[in-house]
Amino acid sequence: MTEVPPHSRLLLYTDGLIECFPMSEGDHQEFGEEGLKGALADAGPLTLDAALQHLFDATLAFTEGEGRHDDTSVVLLERT
Repeated sequence: MTEVPPHSRLLLYTDGLIECFPMSEGDHQEFGEEGLKGALADAGPLTLDAALQHLFDATLAFTEGEGRHDDTSVVLLERT
């Protein structure tokens, strides 16, 4: 069992979230864990709903509006 510290968030996700990429990129650069970390850091002060929306918006922007090409499941939990 792992305890989520007070005032923390826990994100559970499938690989479709971090493996998204713009189809126009020749080198197949993925959003990756670095993109995920950056989006989550930017979403820190936001509500859970707004933070999730920000994460989805960040991946959409990264893929140049093409969206994610693999199934994506995301759960964001917060301990207050």
